[in-house]
Formats: sequence, C-alpha cells, structure tokens
Amino acid sequence: MFAIAELSIKKLKEPAFFIMFLTALLLSYMFSEVDPLSDQTAAGSLLSQVLKSDRGYSLLTSSFFAFTITVIIAVFTGATDIPRDIESRMIMLIMSKPLKKTEYLMGKFLGILGLCAIFFFSTEFVILIAHYIKTHEMYSFMVIVRQFYLFLALLPLCALSVTVSCFLPDLSAMIITAVYLLFSISFSTVPLLVAMLPSGLAGAFESYIFVFYYFFPNFVYFFQTCHVVGIVPLFLLIYALSSTLILLAIANVRIRTRDLI
Repeated sequence: MFAIAELSIKKLKEPAFFIMFLTALLLSYMFSEVDPLSDQTAAGSLLSQVLKSDRGYSLLTSSFFAFTITVIIAVFTGATDIPRDIESRMIMLIMSKPLKKTEYLMGKFLGILGLCAIFFFSTEFVILIAHYIKTHEMYSFMVIVRQFYLFLALLPLCALSVTVSCFLPDLSAMIITAVYLLFSISFSTVPLLVAMLPSGLAGAFESYIFVFYYFFPNFVYFFQTCHVVGIVPLFLLIYALSSTLILLAIANVRIRTRDLI
C-alpha cells in the first residue's frame, strides 16, 4: 500500500509537476502580504457573512492561493491516476502482487494526499518566511496554526477525486470532479440563503433544497474565521474525516466490483 503511495508522490520529480511546484512557491512569495481573506470581501455581501466572525483567527489570502494550487494538483492527479493505470494495464501488474484492491485504493489516496501535503505545506512555509523577510516579524503561533487547519479540507477533496476516478476515464473524471467542487461551493451558502428568506417561504423550500445540499461536502466550513483551540477545530476534524471515509467507502465498493481488464 505504501509502495503505491510512493509511486504517486514521486510524480513530483516529473518536469510538469516540478515546474508547477516552483510556480506555487513563487506565487506564495508574491502574495504573502495580501490582507486576510475575510477582509477581501465586500461588507454586507453574502460571502462576507459566510467567512467573517467576530472571534477567532482569519485565513490569509496567500493561504487561499496556496490551497487553490493544491486543489489543482489534487484534481489533476487524483482523477487520472487510477484510470491511467487501468488504460495502460499497469494495474494488472500491480494486482499480480499480494495486494488487495482496497489496499491499492488506499495507497492511491495516501499518495495523492502526500503529494498535496508537499505542495501545501511548502507554500505555507514560503509564506511565513516571506512575511518575515518583508516585515521582520513573524505571524503569531495561533495565526500559523489556523492556516495549517486548511489542510483538513484536502482530506475529502483528495478522496473525492479518487472516488470519481474509480467510475470514469481520466478526462471525464477531471471534469466531473471540478464541476462537483463548484456545485459544493455553491450549495455551501444554502443554510445562509434559507435563513435570509421570510419564515413562510423558507419553510416551503427548506425541506426540498436540503435534500440536494447534503449530497455535497461543505468546504466553506474550512475557510471561516475560527479559534484554533476548542470545539470548532474538533468538529472540523470530525467532519473532514467522516466525509473522507464516506467517499472512500463508495470508491472501495466500486473498485472491488469493477472489471479492471
């Protein structure tokens, strides 16, 4: 399983991934001094109400750029790894070893997650170093920890891309994963929209719209201003792990019943 994960992580040595890695580090340095993400939204706007809070620590805009680049890696790599193994018949060589399909799937997931971790944490460290170089000050420990909490969002994201790749070819999997993420972001504002409706109108639509809402992970939770210690980080961790396990369970059912020839 860990050998499968290592194969995915070694993609970083490929020219395309290495160039993207250097680009991510450069962009992180350039955007290191941009205002926090919650300050970038217009006052009173829907996005502002979703992200802002009177208490806690805000996400840096530079961290959002680091996360966005990592998302591209997760979608591109996670949605193509398994389909390309199947199309190239590499999976037949892999499965000829004493390896279960579930272990193969978990190896792919851990490999994609490890590759994303390298991108995300490297860019975050560049942001911290760039801030010190430009201002001769370090961010507070709590602010730094708040930025690293964003990594939790990558757990269900990587699981999502791997799950979709178990059902579709590589190009289709990338497109569907990207579209699904856009729908997830859109549906993340549903509770706030329902709360803003008149009580009579909200009651009529709430039961119907929430049927669709629960089919999409709410990634906006990870971008909100919050404390780094307490019940909120705990529930973010639980939400990330539970969403990841559900998606991987679906992927496991598919990979175990799929004809890999």
